[in-house]
Amino acid sequence: MSNDPTLFGNAITTALNKDEEIIIVRNTSGSTINAGSVVCYDLVTDDNFTSVILPYFRNLNCPAGILMDTLADDETGRCLKRGFYDTAYVYGSPLMAIGSKLEPVHAARYLASIGGAAWETQPFTKFRVWDNPAELLPAAAASDDLGYVVGTFGTDAHSIQGADVGGTNGTWYGLMQYEVPKGYNDGTPISIRVKALMIASGDGAQYVDFQIYRHAAPTVDICATAQQTLTGTEAQYTFEITPTDVVSGDVLNIRLKLHATDAGNAVPNITPKVTQIQIGFIGTSTHGFFAREAYSTSSESTKKVYVNL
Repeated sequence: MSNDPTLFGNAITTALNKDEEIIIVRNTSGSTINAGSVVCYDLVTDDNFTSVILPYFRNLNCPAGILMDTLADDETGRCLKRGFYDTAYVYGSPLMAIGSKLEPVHAARYLASIGGAAWETQPFTKFRVWDNPAELLPAAAASDDLGYVVGTFGTDAHSIQGADVGGTNGTWYGLMQYEVPKGYNDGTPISIRVKALMIASGDGAQYVDFQIYRHAAPTVDICATAQQTLTGTEAQYTFEITPTDVVSGDVLNIRLKLHATDAGNAVPNITPKVTQIQIGFIGTSTHGFFAREAYSTSSESTKKVYVNL
């Protein structure tokens, strides 16, 4: 591209249509930057926000966009500030879902998912008796109600538990309500993840499950993931929520289910236990970089992204 300064002046903006915005920038990095790279404003040598370099710690919060032309040092060219780009450099593993928020990375030309979704830990105090939500969970599981087990303050971590099923079986529930945040982008992915285990494993089925209903559609279960088997080792289990009709401000009625079966009664405390519940959502901001296709890559590659800066 040209290094004629009249081409870029004060970051000339070209609006090709209402969904695409391109700015003209100058590469001041000292070396070539390839098309498809994320670039940030050069805060050291910048002249009116027209100079760009690769992201570094000092400028990670000042992204300019995705470079559309390969630029040698001191050359000017196009940078996508808003719109769709099909071959942006990305890196990410495990699977990045469509709509995942992507971020610049220090000293790299690619975008990556930083921590994936924004996970909100849910206090166990939110949970109530599932068929009588005016009541809090009991201190120990009773009938078909989960127990909110506190233990000794300052010594034990709180948990939600079933009961010891040695030689028998049991199923317990707890209900919580969750208001979808006002910053949530309607219809984008939203999930629940839970840390759980069997204090001691039995010889039959043992699992965690969820049923989830929108207050606005109380007959449609939108939990898209089937029950998941528990073991004697604490593990994290993710349950996807069908997001099609989920909108900001929705109230979700979420019923947690724990089940365990045992015949031999070989060990004490064959009890299912939950130690953490989180709700995560991505695309909570309309500004930034977002994946346009699902991918999982352990090395740098090019994928479709959407930019809105």
